[in-house]
Amino acid sequence: MFFMGIVMNFFISMSYAEIGRIVRIVDNDGAYIKREKTELKIKPNMALEAGDEVISNESRVLVHLYPGTQLSMDKSTKVVVHKKLIKFFKGLVRVKVIKKQGLIVQQIVASEDVSFNLSEGDFELALSSKNVDLDVHEGEITVSSPHIQTFVPEIIKTKEGFTFTRNQYSFLRRKFAPRFNNHPGFTRKVELHKKRK
Repeated sequence: MFFMGIVMNFFISMSYAEIGRIVRIVDNDGAYIKREKTELKIKPNMALEAGDEVISNESRVLVHLYPGTQLSMDKSTKVVVHKKLIKFFKGLVRVKVIKKQGLIVQQIVASEDVSFNLSEGDFELALSSKNVDLDVHEGEITVSSPHIQTFVPEIIKTKEGFTFTRNQYSFLRRKFAPRFNNHPGFTRKVELHKKRK
């Protein structure tokens, strides 16, 4: 019986493991987290759990996912966060991944039709009913889609733009044209690692 109690406590603590925190919120107007069936108003320093649905509404929100990913959400944006995966459902996001010495970070941001993978860099994504637009501020982003087979990975580099067309399932390279100019700003690398538990 004692052993069963330990096992139960282990699984309960695993299911409620903290994967990150809300860092900053601008124009706090209706932003909330949906956790299972509960809606929680977003507050600075609020802990995040795997599977949390984050909805910005009329706010802009900055999220830190451990160990080194920062996710900046524009207004009218919706994501679901996991430890190494951000599911992107609508809106505009900017993502910055910082490597920590001796630790490899592999961050994936995925919509229904296409995914973006990186270990270090800074990029933004805009999702509409027709397109998913990528603009890379810094680094190299690997793009893949189950609808498109390529012989070599599609890699988008610093100051390059890219569009995935959702109705035609095609990749299109274009000029760098970022649009998230008023994001809440990222936390500096030193401060970010201090915040980590």
